[in-house]
Amino acid sequence: MNLIRHQMKKILLAIVAIATLSCNKKDDEPTGPAPIRASDYHLSSDGLTLEEWSNPTTVSIDMEADPNLKKVKIIGVGAFRGHKNLGAITLPKGLTNIKGEAFVNTKLNSIVIPQGVQVIEERAFFQSKLTSVEFSEGLITIGNSAFMHCNIPVLHFPESLEAIGVRAFSGNSVVVSVTIPKNVKDIGAFAFHQNAKMVTATFKGTIPPRISSIIFNQGEGELSHIYVPKGSLTAYRNAPNFDSYKEKIVEEP
Repeated sequence: MNLIRHQMKKILLAIVAIATLSCNKKDDEPTGPAPIRASDYHLSSDGLTLEEWSNPTTVSIDMEADPNLKKVKIIGVGAFRGHKNLGAITLPKGLTNIKGEAFVNTKLNSIVIPQGVQVIEERAFFQSKLTSVEFSEGLITIGNSAFMHCNIPVLHFPESLEAIGVRAFSGNSVVVSVTIPKNVKDIGAFAFHQNAKMVTATFKGTIPPRISSIIFNQGEGELSHIYVPKGSLTAYRNAPNFDSYKEKIVEEP
């Protein structure tokens, strides 16, 4: 009798162990992004513009994985505005334009801007949670306040960039330096203002870009140096609106 009881006890313990392992496995398995449904979004009649994302509970989107979304060329005005659960998105490779306020107040903390995107319009990522942005070649214009109040420590722009808008990166409290590519021709007022930790700015073009009023901090948190290419010192010190920084402009070491 004792032997039978002992065997029954072993069988029960084995059943409990198997059940526990099964439950743990289910709990640990990654769920991944929820499947995309047609009701989650609204496209333009030609299917090339994502006009609105309708599902406020969405946390992650891979547009390349959806046969309709992968064809999108334009993220429309305010398409994801206020979607505070949205923490990650993969944009389609054929994208060319991100319209104004497209990702305002989202939870996005990092994003890759695909090669071929030419314009990021005003307030596109305003007050999102971005800490990392990978810009790709092909980008020409970053609009007014496009990344205002985003805390991005490293700003690395593509050589194709030509214009940076008013307050485009204002209010970035963690960036310590910025490099302006040689093809940038226009920088709007206060583009890098209120960036308390910024120490240096480096301009790669031998011809100074046009700047509107001040573009960097003055007073508390102001720059220590503005580096320019060798042989360009006089050009920058004499350029319109660079006079506010004349004493800080030095040639690259």
